Amino acid sequence: MDLKKWQNGLKLYLKNAEQLRDDGEILMEKGSYGHAYFSFYTALEEVGMALYILDNFREPNPKELQKFIKSMGSHKRKTKIMIFDSFTEKIKDLNLSDDKEKEMFKTGESLEGFYARKLNKRFGIWEKRNKGIYVSLNRMKNDWLVPQDMSLDDLTLIRDAANKQIRDMNNAIALMERMKKRTRKMKELVSK
Repeated sequence: MDLKKWQNGLKLYLKNAEQLRDDGEILMEKGSYGHAYFSFYTALEEVGMALYILDNFREPNPKELQKFIKSMGSHKRKTKIMIFDSFTEKIKDLNLSDDKEKEMFKTGESLEGFYARKLNKRFGIWEKRNKGIYVSLNRMKNDWLVPQDMSLDDLTLIRDAANKQIRDMNNAIALMERMKKRTRKMKELVSK
């Protein structure tokens, strides 16, 4: 796949993220906090995929392409990218000891994966996503669980992260396009 198609994919992911964010705002206004949380969370997953394209496909790379194709449907991969990138500023709130960080090096886990796992454990981001949208069976209580609404604090945390990531991606794309225009102009000047 050529570079222009990857750039188009990046824009499509971002456009979908914006639509999911807007839908989340409507659901939030209607008081459907659980569904709004799911919508904001999914917007962040889409931004995570756009970020993956931005980081890995500035030039054609067949090996990365295969890795990307495998991970497209992987919630685990998208969640790791999304949580790490969206909540990096919350790492300081984890109060991790040096021993906990050494654990990462012993297991060979990536920095991104390690902190995403710790942030998810601390804030329950993935569990809240599922509780906000799915009906499920609680086998311990032999009863049904219905989608639970989130607290406004939980909802605000995920909404603000979605808004920040979308804004950052739009800024990155705009910068990338300005740089392409400047490069073309410089090539034109040099060729004259």
